[in-house]
Amino acid sequence: MRTTLLITKEKIISVAQKLFIETSFYRTTMKDIARAAKVSRRTLYTHFNSKEDIFNHIVDQKIELIEQKLEQAVRTALPADKRLKLYIKERFNLIAELMGGSQPIKETFLHNNSKIEILRENIDRQELELLYSILRNGADAGIFSIKQPRRLANSLQSVFKSLEFGFIRQYEHQPRPQVINEYINILFHGIIKK
Repeated sequence: MRTTLLITKEKIISVAQKLFIETSFYRTTMKDIARAAKVSRRTLYTHFNSKEDIFNHIVDQKIELIEQKLEQAVRTALPADKRLKLYIKERFNLIAELMGGSQPIKETFLHNNSKIEILRENIDRQELELLYSILRNGADAGIFSIKQPRRLANSLQSVFKSLEFGFIRQYEHQPRPQVINEYINILFHGIIKK
């Protein structure tokens, strides 16, 4: 059974997230959040010390969801090449969902890279292990022609992270699946016409 404290905390998070999207993170105050959540400021400060704490909590929740979905994509019974394609699709779809039409989240992601890097430390470690698992499995099965799956996992993660900024800007102007499929085609087939 959920306690009143947990229900109140969830309500605060939900209301704050809506305010951050509608008004912007920078214009939203703790007073605005308390008023919209219909709680006293004292109650609000019982749960969170600042709007930055609330924002970080929201991002942490999203990152946890991303970790779970990426883990599911890797744990399928598909061959390694299809798992890697599924992983890439899920990864970029989840980034688009994380942005969720929220300009403040998008701005933080695009322009406050040091803050995002701190928040991403855990997901980056997990991603390296997931990529390594797919690549090693594919090499063992003769699907991928690679000798050092750990090194390639590191390189792929760097490539994916470098593509994120362009992806966030680009999918607003092109259909998201088209952009993701371009990334997959380049990774699997290169850029040379055969």
